[in-house]
Amino acid sequence: MLAIGCLVPIFLFAVGALAGFHFWGPSGGLWLGGGGFAIGVVGLAGLAWLMERLKA
Repeated sequence: MLAIGCLVPIFLFAVGALAGFHFWGPSGGLWLGGGGFAIGVVGLAGLAWLMERLKA
């Protein structure tokens, strides 16, 4: 399950970069792309922590 979740930061980076570029230009694309990647990594870490807690 986490193997599929590893693709989430990459997907959120791409979506954030496209949305940022569309609304705010190249600078916005970099900021929203980085933000999407960070949200994906934090979400994946939170999911891994939650799954570990539920297993115990």
